[in-house]
Amino acid sequence: MKNKKTATPHLIPGTNILKNKKGIENRAELDFFERTRTAARMVDLPEGNLSTIHLKKIHAHLLQDVYEWAGKFRNIPTERGQSVFCRPEFIAQEADKITKPIDLSKLKKLEKDGFAKELGEIVGELNVVHPFLDGNGRAIRAYAQKISKKAGYKLNITNIQRDHWNDASIKAFHVDSKALAGILNENLKPLPQVKKLSAVETSKLKREKQALAKSRGII
Repeated sequence: MKNKKTATPHLIPGTNILKNKKGIENRAELDFFERTRTAARMVDLPEGNLSTIHLKKIHAHLLQDVYEWAGKFRNIPTERGQSVFCRPEFIAQEADKITKPIDLSKLKKLEKDGFAKELGEIVGELNVVHPFLDGNGRAIRAYAQKISKKAGYKLNITNIQRDHWNDASIKAFHVDSKALAGILNENLKPLPQVKKLSAVETSKLKREKQALAKSRGII
């Protein structure tokens, strides 16, 4: 299970492989299947208000082809190496402590470096909670992408190397999110500013569209 300890009810009997919809019992094959299916699902991530429920919807969307429990918080303790993640009974409340204070009005005012720092802290704290049995990294990166977009940035998560991300996550577990912030900063770009039309311009555009539709016999 990717170096994580878990309870046997979630494993295929006699293996260290998570039960999955395809019944795959080979680690490399399951990794490939999970990676390709989640990559395909990345193109139409669910929109939301960045709440804990939104995070769960993102996970459910990404892993829906792989695991029956996609989108559900884990119900067992888990750890990786020396990192012991949040107890399952506290996951919901600890996730809320991270997602509820997200202030988009504040994030939109930050320069790129400052935004990357704030985003790194959010990502690092969510990793400590580690709310799902598997797929945490993918779901949290996708969630970070949604935060970035709402704050006026494009986060390219396809260029992020897993090893670098995992190393940075370990550091964040020990209350040092600088490495995560650095990775995020390298892959952030400000979104082009969309010009807001004045009332006069909006009215003019509407008349032009109506005239075009009329000329085509639509109205």
